[in-house]
Amino acid sequence: MPSYLGAYEGNYGRSASERLKKFDRSIRSCIEQSLNDWELIVVADGCEDTWLLRHKHMDLDRRVRFVRIPKQRIWSGVPRNTGIHSAGGVYITYLDTDDQFGPEHLASLVESITKAGSPALAITDDFIYDPKAEQWVRRIASASKQNTIGTSNIHHRRELGAYWPEITYRWPAMGYDHDLQFYRHLLTMAEPVHVDGGHYYVMHIPRTYDL
Repeated sequence: MPSYLGAYEGNYGRSASERLKKFDRSIRSCIEQSLNDWELIVVADGCEDTWLLRHKHMDLDRRVRFVRIPKQRIWSGVPRNTGIHSAGGVYITYLDTDDQFGPEHLASLVESITKAGSPALAITDDFIYDPKAEQWVRRIASASKQNTIGTSNIHHRRELGAYWPEITYRWPAMGYDHDLQFYRHLLTMAEPVHVDGGHYYVMHIPRTYDL
């Protein structure tokens, strides 16, 4: 989980608002997982506010660890690469500070990935809120459509040695393109397997939701 709790340049959408509440909500969603065998690495991206919160969350659950790095440019791969290099688990998965896991997210991932033969690279769908239907709906992960493959969908073995590429971006464009570039990098290393598990809720898309 890369974390920068300050305001983004240009006020990058709703994701830049109420960041502390969203940060706490995201970490809480990981702590409340039914699966016990996990670690959450929070990378403080030059953010003193994030770093000062480390005792609050680490005292609550020792599986939450904080790592501090100098501030990187937006869409830099350094924060996520720092998390990968700091991890000790078999699989790497991602949680953004403005999203959250359902309570069975990690357990269902482990079950579905195991059933699929424990592939090096697994892809899952995520969930977004449909205000018209007033319910959460599954969003199918697809690298063939814009903005439909991101950190919420990607799970890979740590032993792959994958890394997030450094690319020059035009602000405020790109966004999910960074995730797509990473996914394309993963495709050079492993064949993806689309599995059914996962309960990842993309919270920055709905216009209204409960904090």
